[in-house]
Amino acid sequence: MSYVDLNPIRVGMAENLEASSHTSALGRIGQIKSDAKDAAQLLRCIRSSLSSPTLPLTVADYLEVIDWTARLTRADNRGVIDAAQPTLLRKLGLTERQWSTQVLGTETRYWRAIGGAQSLIAKAAALSQSWLKGIGSAQSLMRLRPT
Repeated sequence: MSYVDLNPIRVGMAENLEASSHTSALGRIGQIKSDAKDAAQLLRCIRSSLSSPTLPLTVADYLEVIDWTARLTRADNRGVIDAAQPTLLRKLGLTERQWSTQVLGTETRYWRAIGGAQSLIAKAAALSQSWLKGIGSAQSLMRLRPT
């Protein structure tokens, strides 16, 4: 989801999340502007059959971490806004390096699906395949997690 939300910024079509047309981030920002209480709601999929949150993070957490990631992807914007590491990364047990390696390497590290190693193994089995590109990247992310 963050990969898609960051596409307009990465390719230079938008300067920031607020200018990123046709993204869930822009929809979530509009939601918060309509009702600030929505920022504290747990993040849910937009237009999905899943009714419960899939990650323990709020809409505000998600927007903070992708805004921070956008500044990493747009080097020309660095220094304009403070790029302090979001607290969400600590909540998820990830370092700045782990997050940026995963998000900025999406096109080269994964193919067909993105997720945890077990989810990718299950997806490969569902596709009658023995593996999917990305299983090794997902496993290495878990090995690098701080304890």
